[in-house]
Amino acid sequence: KGASDIEGSEKMKTRERYSLGKINPNETVSYPIDIVLFGEKDEEKKIIATFEYRLEDSNAIFAKTEEYSLIINSSAVGISISVPKEIRSNQEMILDVEIVSNSEIAMRDLILLMEYPSGFQFVSASPNPIDGGEKWMIGDLGASKKRNINIKGIVEGQDLDEKAFRAEVGVSDEDSAMIIYASESAAITIKKPLLDFSLSIDGYDGEKNTANAGQYIRGELR
Repeated sequence: KGASDIEGSEKMKTRERYSLGKINPNETVSYPIDIVLFGEKDEEKKIIATFEYRLEDSNAIFAKTEEYSLIINSSAVGISISVPKEIRSNQEMILDVEIVSNSEIAMRDLILLMEYPSGFQFVSASPNPIDGGEKWMIGDLGASKKRNINIKGIVEGQDLDEKAFRAEVGVSDEDSAMIIYASESAAITIKKPLLDFSLSIDGYDGEKNTANAGQYIRGELR
């Protein structure tokens, strides 16, 4: 998964079949297949080749399989998330996601997925998402080009709570599953609110207080 043709214009299937024709005795046949592999940094990719053949004047089919593994040493797409280091609970914040092409060919049909922490309320974004503030169709991204998505929201939490945001960019395969090219996470810390508020009745701050009918009570807001 994550392979395309050399121009990057069309996604290849995860399984392709090629005809080699007739191979004569003592003949060596080379069949070059040019592909571009996309994936996350340090992701392992496996290519499996199965050679099927039959001998002359025989209907029996024989097969030999070889497997080759390689590691993606750098992603074709870079992604970064910019968030404030600290924020007050219920304070509006802006999250900036930048997607950069590191590829020499155009990246096609890119998709951005966002994962938000608990307590986060999506408000708006530029450009607009296509799925509840969590999915964007980035489309095509030329070589060395970049795209920015600005997300506005409100986050709630207790003092010193850490809230993590995660972004993933990739494409959909033929089964509509996400092939991730790159991912990035960022976290912010919730600080004490700008104002504290308390209420006491006759000097007591319990949730339930009692008083006699007709009795004067004193409430204090602090």
